Amino acid sequence: MNKLKQLDACGQSPSLDYLKRSLIGETDEYADALKQFQSQADHGASAIDEHLAIADIRFAADVLRAMERECSSSRTVIRSEAK
Repeated sequence: MNKLKQLDACGQSPSLDYLKRSLIGETDEYADALKQFQSQADHGASAIDEHLAIADIRFAADVLRAMERECSSSRTVIRSEAK
């Protein structure tokens, strides 16, 4: 049985405290996204960080939504915490 399905069968959910693009899919991390965002205008560090964080959260939500459909529960929570 799939490890995620085993957790679900026990009423538990996985937790991931550190998420980066290479954990979910094959990418050059942030190079392409940064280049595309910067080509639109000269953004400051704060705007770049926010843009990339929102894009990552959306991407993670899409991946986790697909995984959640395979499990019987709906306990998926995605949270962003600024440090």
